[in-house]
Amino acid sequence: MLTERATNGTVDCGTINAFTIWMQNKAWIKDVMRRNFLVRFLRRIIFMSAINRLIVFNSRTFTSTFRMIRVTLLAWFVPYMLVTTAHAANWYVRPNGAGAQTGADWNNAWSLSLGNVNPGDTIWVAGGTYNTTVYFTQGGSSGNPVNVKRVLVTDPVPVAAAGWSASFDSQVVINGSTGNPLYFQAGYISVDGRKTQGIVVNIPNVASANGALLSNQSYVNLFNIDFEGPGNGVTVPSGGSSPTDWGAGNASQCISSNCIFSGCVNNITCNNSTDIIFDHCRWTNSGCANAETYHPDMAQFTGSSFIVIRYCDISSWPVVGIWLDQNANNFYIYGNVFHNPTGTAGAPDVLWPTDNTGGNSAGPIFFYNNTCVNCIVVGGRSTTIQPTSSSIARNNLYWNASINTGLWIANDDYDFCDAGELSSTHTISKGSYPFANTNVSWQIVSNTGALYPRSNGTTISSATPDSFIGTITFNTDGNGVARSSWDIGAYEYASTNGTVVVTMPVPGPFTGITSTNN
Repeated sequence: MLTERATNGTVDCGTINAFTIWMQNKAWIKDVMRRNFLVRFLRRIIFMSAINRLIVFNSRTFTSTFRMIRVTLLAWFVPYMLVTTAHAANWYVRPNGAGAQTGADWNNAWSLSLGNVNPGDTIWVAGGTYNTTVYFTQGGSSGNPVNVKRVLVTDPVPVAAAGWSASFDSQVVINGSTGNPLYFQAGYISVDGRKTQGIVVNIPNVASANGALLSNQSYVNLFNIDFEGPGNGVTVPSGGSSPTDWGAGNASQCISSNCIFSGCVNNITCNNSTDIIFDHCRWTNSGCANAETYHPDMAQFTGSSFIVIRYCDISSWPVVGIWLDQNANNFYIYGNVFHNPTGTAGAPDVLWPTDNTGGNSAGPIFFYNNTCVNCIVVGGRSTTIQPTSSSIARNNLYWNASINTGLWIANDDYDFCDAGELSSTHTISKGSYPFANTNVSWQIVSNTGALYPRSNGTTISSATPDSFIGTITFNTDGNGVARSSWDIGAYEYASTNGTVVVTMPVPGPFTGITSTNN
């Protein structure tokens, strides 16, 4: 604000100069400069400084003259203030586009061949089928991501745009025209289906396909997207890398929440990346018919670090669930359910914690409050290298699950087993049947005592892996139930256990995650 100061019956206008204006308004002046209004702004500053030098006020003439100047100044500055507080742009997308395809409203929508966007912009996507690859060539910036949202009938801005139809609030289906249906060539982008399976991405049966390709990008966040590969019984063409639902190399600070990854040779492929989070996702049905050509794992992490896999449902994999290769380190795997893989004869493993030559151990690995059912936690191989000594496992429930202890985390305790697979000090090695809802949510029974998982776990202290992940508190399960008594397994016992049917995990709060569901 401009100031005035009275001295001996006259007005001291020394405060009305460029320096004062800068000091008192520098925050929005900087914003003005960023918006390319610098030239016009400087002209106003120079003119005001001239007024300050040339006009001398006295007590008689001050009132009317200063009011006139103040009104003039407000007339100059208010438009700039309005510009600097204006909202980012909204753009509109429909199948096949519409009108002039400027993206300005629904009558002139883009067709997912996106035009020019700027940091902070929102792209509203109408339901329907899009037979195209989506190239994200322009991204956002820190604090101002580009937001791509499947539109809902409850969204006031797009509903008010010209050409709106309630039919736009429907599932978005993207059939990639090339091997990478969502191709991120820029960072700071959020894509949100807004509802479970609000966006479906169908991945073609070609070698080296990626449902979402995030290589060399940062801050690419995916919410409520169902990635569907060609299927685990399909023969995949040779001549490239394994097709995958989610592929990244040298990526960082990326989050996927409430997504489904299904039907590719490897559903997740993550190379030399850091700060990657999978939250409340479903990984399922990985594989292919020609397994001799590819190595069909659920997820492979090569040379990657600071990875969080939490509250996920992981099933139907043929060889390895999570393979940690080439010095992969700092993995936080907690609150997940691993169940019913498809492989046999020594595989599949829930976790394989060393590289394919046996030369390097992975870790540290923090494996907390997971449930593993009808599977091999880690099986027999030619190598006997364990995860690094700083790895820790606690409060895990193993039912009909074999474990090669020579390859497993040495610091493992407070577990539940049914056939003596583990025998650490506080582990229940031969427990009674623990589940209230088999094959539905794997929640535990209300029974207490030495043969049941309820109240037999241990408190796990919070951890702060790095500044992006922030502080992880392990004291709630995937349904948001507080771990007040620290039960063993993915789910804490709750009074609703007998009636809860979890068909798809529901996203919960997580430090650093902000869904665009608003």
